[in-house]
Amino acid sequence: MDRFPDVDKYGYEICPESNLENAELSWAKLQNANLARANMSNANLSFADLSGADLSGTDLSGANLFRAKLWRTNLTDSNLTEANLVGAILIEAKLVCAKLHRVDLSEANLAGANLANSDLSNSKIRDAHLARANLQFADLIHADLTGSTLANAKLQNASLEFAILQNTDLTNTELKGAIMDEADIRGTSLSRGRIGTEDDELEDSNDEFDADQDESGDDSEVMYIEKIWSERLPER
Repeated sequence: MDRFPDVDKYGYEICPESNLENAELSWAKLQNANLARANMSNANLSFADLSGADLSGTDLSGANLFRAKLWRTNLTDSNLTEANLVGAILIEAKLVCAKLHRVDLSEANLAGANLANSDLSNSKIRDAHLARANLQFADLIHADLTGSTLANAKLQNASLEFAILQNTDLTNTELKGAIMDEADIRGTSLSRGRIGTEDDELEDSNDEFDADQDESGDDSEVMYIEKIWSERLPER
């Protein structure tokens, strides 16, 4: 079992299927830890670094992950119901089939994250960064995405009924098959967003974005956004 000196002193067992319910793990350094199928419900993980960790199948319901670092973390099939992920860094994280019902992801960075088939219903995702995120078949019913960036994201066959998309950037977003009944898209940029075949493009006459903006799809934007988000973290 790997050792994590900054948390060992509390007597916590950091291993798969461990019981960390209500654990105090704020600022913990748990990079690449194997916590698959662990019980971490209601744990305090604010400002913790879980980059590269395996949290697949883990119960994180009600957990406090405020500004936690989850870069490329595996959260497949995890339960994050009603978790606090405000300002969290989830760049390229794997959240396939994750339960994110009523989660708060405001100001979180999910650039390049894989959220396919995830449940984000009734979630709060205001002012978040989801550029190039995969949200295919995701449940976003009643989700609040006000002010978020979903440029170049994949939302094919996603459920967006009653979702709030005010002032959201959907530039180059794939929306084929998405259900958007009663969705609020006031002030939203749909420039080059695709809702039909790949040849069907929506042209927004009120496009607020530069048509010559970088669309290279490389990692430069992700790295830049990671730098900006990291600079927001207070020194300890």
